[in-house]
Amino acid sequence: MSCSKFSPWSSSNPTNHNLFSPNQNCPTRTISTSSWKKPSISCSLRKLKERLETVKNTQKVTEAMKLVSAAKVRRAQEAVINGRPFSESLVEVLFSINEQFQYEDVEIPLTNVRPIKNIALVVITGDRGLCGGFNNAIIKKAEMRIQELRNLGIGYTFISVGKKEVDKVELLYSKFLSLIKSNPVTHTLLPLSPKGGAFDVNGNSVDVNEDEFFRLTTKGGKLIVERDHMEAKSGSFSSNMEFEQDPAQILDALMPLYLNSQILKALQESFASELSSRMNAMSNATDNAADLKRDLSIQYNRGRQSKITNEILEIVAGAEALL
Repeated sequence: MSCSKFSPWSSSNPTNHNLFSPNQNCPTRTISTSSWKKPSISCSLRKLKERLETVKNTQKVTEAMKLVSAAKVRRAQEAVINGRPFSESLVEVLFSINEQFQYEDVEIPLTNVRPIKNIALVVITGDRGLCGGFNNAIIKKAEMRIQELRNLGIGYTFISVGKKEVDKVELLYSKFLSLIKSNPVTHTLLPLSPKGGAFDVNGNSVDVNEDEFFRLTTKGGKLIVERDHMEAKSGSFSSNMEFEQDPAQILDALMPLYLNSQILKALQESFASELSSRMNAMSNATDNAADLKRDLSIQYNRGRQSKITNEILEIVAGAEALL
């Protein structure tokens, strides 16, 4: 993002950076070493009290957001755990059927491994902030991945999911598909053809030996996006299975279901990670607010005690003068 609109303050007169010079002329007030006096304690106490109240109110807000995120992250984790058996079983079925078709005299273009020409890059971020470095870590990893694809000469289609990612991408790129919301709900997104069929095989699909995806992990208190691979378990199904339908029809029906399940799984895991990161961020903010409140309370009490002591000394000195 360009910051050119934030221009520094300028003046036609030469600028003097020594604010406490006795000969400096200021349009509002003149500050000199002889006339400068220490601010009164009453003003400092009033500012300390106002800041202390502000910190207390902020702590209440962060504590409430922490509790709300903790309640939501539990439901999100349950949704992820409940959806994993179906996704894993579907992967096993798909890969087992694909292995059996490799030994049969059938031609299924979707199962052939071809050189990669174009990649669909799906980047999932949150719709809101205040979740630590969750969104920034994903955006930085996406930028690195785009640069890798450009260096390899591979085309890509950028699919942005989540408001934070859309706000970032629309400033840099003009061609991207935005889904705005990142709520993990099921809608018919794939297949994309009007007739409900699978993708064509003109080189616009991603074909690799195994699917790759990225996980958001934490190491040393820092969020790290790491590449991971999905491996299918072999031998889970009997080799004596017989299919009445054409093999191409079976895979055409399973491929969209497989893609839908993987996208839904990614959305659910991203949503749970966002809530977990927000809960940790609000927990840290609450702890920092408690520490700051304690320090401000100590300063306020010390200043108040000093003011009371000075008033007592003035009263005693005045009484002695009268005697």
